[in-house]
Parts: sequence; structure tokens; C-alpha cells
Amino acid sequence: MASPMRVLSIPRWLMDPVALWYSVLSTCGTLSAVLFNNLHMVVFSERLSAGSVARVHSVYFVWNTLNDLAGGYVSDSYGFAYGSRLPLIRWLSMGVCAASVLPFVEVGLPPAWHYFLSIFLFDGFMSVLAICRGSLFTELAHEEGHRINMQRINSLFGSVEFVVKTLGYFAINLEGGRGPIRGLVLSVGAFSVCCTLLSVHKLQRYRPSPAPTTAP
Repeated sequence: MASPMRVLSIPRWLMDPVALWYSVLSTCGTLSAVLFNNLHMVVFSERLSAGSVARVHSVYFVWNTLNDLAGGYVSDSYGFAYGSRLPLIRWLSMGVCAASVLPFVEVGLPPAWHYFLSIFLFDGFMSVLAICRGSLFTELAHEEGHRINMQRINSLFGSVEFVVKTLGYFAINLEGGRGPIRGLVLSVGAFSVCCTLLSVHKLQRYRPSPAPTTAP
């Protein structure tokens, strides 16, 4: 019969530091993006006509294609120059957090320009970040065990996103205009920035050292 301590022991894969901190970075580091993706149109739907939305998206379609192409170049160039994409990911994650807040605060712009700025900045940061995180996954998962553990823990962290999304829908339907949802977005954004800074700091010690270069 197994002892109580053995039954209650934490699975080994859950204690893999590389997998754990990568999941914190890739999920908790951009939790505010969950609120943006699900709620930004709720905010703008009462302020914009269908024609205004269509005009913004006609330009956005071109931007979305270009930043995907530019994102690959930026990611590879930074990784080649500095040996790791972690510092770039840190700044991109904070950019995503800042852009996620934009729809929920007043910036002194007409609604169409406010919408334009919000989705362009968010998509620009998020596209490059997604490419960099994919490359970081390959960079860190230099052992098959790390790769499997990352996928396991990342799936668990998906429940955090569900909780945040549920809180967002609850907050946006409360009385008081944008106050409750703005407070939630700012709080989640601050939490995401803290998670980003901590996880990047932790992952710096686990990434493999770049191979030494030799003179021709």
C-alpha cells in the first residue's frame, strides 16, 4: 500500500523549471491579451458604424500580412545577434500588455482612430511575440523531456485564461460604464508584466549557451 506522502507527491514533470517558467511566460505573461481578444469589440461596437470598422480592417489586412513577414526577420536577426530572444520577448510582452489596455481607456482620439491604433499596436506586438515564443520553445526544449513537460504545463495554465475571460465578461456587464473592466484590465496587465519580468529572469539561467564562434 502506498504511503500518504507518496500519493500526495507532486508529479516530477510539474516541477520542471524550464517548462514551468516557459508556461508562466507564454500564458500569464500575456493574460491581458485574453481580455483584448474577447472584449475590445464590445467596447467599440456602440461607438463605431459597420462602415468605419470595415475601412479600418481593409488597411489592417495589409498590416497583418506585413508584420508576420517582418516578425520572422526581427526574431531571427535578434536571436543571431544576441544569442537569445528572451530580452526581446520581455519587451514585446510588455508592449502587448500596454496595447491590450488601449481600448478600455480614453486617449483623446475619435473612435475610429482609437480602434485603428488599438488593433494595429496589439497585432504588431502580438505577431512578433508569437514568432519569438515559438523560436524560444525550440531554443529551450533541447531535450525531449522539456518539450513534453512544456506542453503538459501549458495546457494546465489554459485554465487561468478561462478564469480571466470569465471575469472580463462579468466586469464589462457591471453598472458603472468602463470603470470595472478598466480596473480589471489594468490589474491583469500589471500581473502580466510581473510574470514576464520574473519568468524571463528565471529562464535566462536555463537557456543553452550559444555555441562559440571560430575565426575562419
